[in-house]
Amino acid sequence: MKASKSRTTALYKKALENRGEIYRLIGRVQNSLNDYEKIIIINKKLGELQSNVLINLEISDIRFNMSKSLSEVEKTVKDVIKNNKSKMILIKAHNILANVYVKKGMYNKALESYEKLEIMKVSKGKDFVVNNGLGVCNIFLHHYEKALKIFKKNLILNIDKINRCKTLNNIGYIYSQIEDFDNAMRYYKEYHELSKKINYKMGMCKSFSNMAAILAKTGDMLNAKSYYQKYLQYSRDIEYKTGIISAKLNLGYIYINLNEPNKAKENYLFVYENLKNGNNKLILLTVLNNLGNLYREEGRYNRAMSFLKEGERLAKELKNYLNLGSVYNNMGNVYLKTGKIKQAVSALKKAEKILKKNNLKYTLKDTYSILYGLYLQIGSYKEYLKYFIYFIELLMDIGNEKILENIKINFCLLNEKLKELQKEKRKLDKIKELVNVINIVADFLLNEQTSIMRVLGLKEDEIVIINTTKDINEKIIIKYEELLKKICEGL
Repeated sequence: MKASKSRTTALYKKALENRGEIYRLIGRVQNSLNDYEKIIIINKKLGELQSNVLINLEISDIRFNMSKSLSEVEKTVKDVIKNNKSKMILIKAHNILANVYVKKGMYNKALESYEKLEIMKVSKGKDFVVNNGLGVCNIFLHHYEKALKIFKKNLILNIDKINRCKTLNNIGYIYSQIEDFDNAMRYYKEYHELSKKINYKMGMCKSFSNMAAILAKTGDMLNAKSYYQKYLQYSRDIEYKTGIISAKLNLGYIYINLNEPNKAKENYLFVYENLKNGNNKLILLTVLNNLGNLYREEGRYNRAMSFLKEGERLAKELKNYLNLGSVYNNMGNVYLKTGKIKQAVSALKKAEKILKKNNLKYTLKDTYSILYGLYLQIGSYKEYLKYFIYFIELLMDIGNEKILENIKINFCLLNEKLKELQKEKRKLDKIKELVNVINIVADFLLNEQTSIMRVLGLKEDEIVIINTTKDINEKIIIKYEELLKKICEGL
């Protein structure tokens, strides 16, 4: 039977009052006998008792829905640490402090508390708890090698099967973060098998999710779907609501990658309905963005914009600039589809400003890609060239392998546009402008390849292959230059 918060708190307070009063009475007797040594011992015990009760009250507060703020708990515990030398009390105090710091996201400070516990040589039975705390903090701080050593040390300890399962899971997670997917899958499978052996249902459930994530990262979407479906079924069986929502969220992503938008939408709508009135706003924000995209692709632009505007409001509330930039990108795409060019440019410029300011390069490249496509579409070739160059420079900066592919695609797009303009004899200025742009992009294609390869760190034999491609490109460009010459002669 679980203790209620109010009953637990009342019991600790009663202990403080009753045992404290007994020590005070004994102290008075010893005082009348002038036994000062015993008075000192009694006062010390009274102080320890008060500190111990205070600590237990804070433990009670953390275990249940807290009546105090984390800062209040932190202050009380720090006072206890400052005024006590009892090892037992200090161990409890540092443990609470570490928990408070983890909840506040202050992982460096949490790590300091766990390190103090390690120095104090907590009893062998508690080694796992301290090591686990140290490992988790190092994961949050992205110190993966340190975390890996700590968790592997835990496997050597004589720990119960449930904690062994949790440790295997943590090791699998670390390997997934450092992209050693083979080892990640190996530990996740061991986690699953042990969970199955001891009938640890939560372990079996979560292991399916973890293995599915590895399969998705390695591009095996069909098997990832199968594992997420098992995760969903197990979560339903044990009435694990968080797992149900997580499985549905991930299935939405898998179905997008499998080009099944209706199934993706169905899963995301389920997540949306379950989260729209809750506290998990970050996941809700991702879902709103994805639903906006799906409805845009379906051609239901009003519905798409409804979700995106809700996402915009939530991203501003959370000050989540990555998602806010992404929302504006998606809004720009919706406006483009509906022919609202001014609104599209406005939304995309907002995205550019936010993403540049916060150095969010991966989403910013999408902004540039949409912008140069927009300017090409409306025939604003100078603006097109500006944003195309921004885009290529950004790709070089983040080491994207698709630089040459993007340049080639744009070279072809420009020439298609040129053919369209040829048919409209009155647009001679636009033709001249476009010819200049094509020449600049041709220079990019010919002259930047070696430097791009150097930025990407490719080997010499790979550059030889690129040089062969360059010869082909030169022939293509000569052909287009002849075409351009004929056009110019006819002007």
